[in-house]
Amino acid sequence: MSRESVTARGRTFAEEGMTSTCRIGDYTPTVGDDLATAYTITAETYAGACELEVSSSTTGRAVDAGTQVVSLRDAVLEVPVIASGNVKAGQMVEMVTNPLDTSTVGLQLRIGAPDDKTYGVTRRFPVEVMP
Repeated sequence: MSRESVTARGRTFAEEGMTSTCRIGDYTPTVGDDLATAYTITAETYAGACELEVSSSTTGRAVDAGTQVVSLRDAVLEVPVIASGNVKAGQMVEMVTNPLDTSTVGLQLRIGAPDDKTYGVTRRFPVEVMP
């Protein structure tokens, strides 16, 4: 069995486990009458299966924020490797469906630099909630 065939099997297995869907693309901010900022995807580069993972609070990073110590939790978005080649840092993710946690539907996130690998089974991006 070659590394390529093992990677292909891993990709199939990983994609079968992606129960959420999302849209990713370039976006435009708009300030409404209430001065709240809304974000709209204007040029979609990916739409399809994805998985959002947020670290547990026990693995979060403690950050000194002046008079408080805040625990930051890292979030990662995983998408299929083959279909997501045009996704890049700085784009926006909008969660479209998540049958296992509907509270994430509509969530908008900004993508960071990808964690690329030669034999990666998913494409992983750090993400943060849009302000």
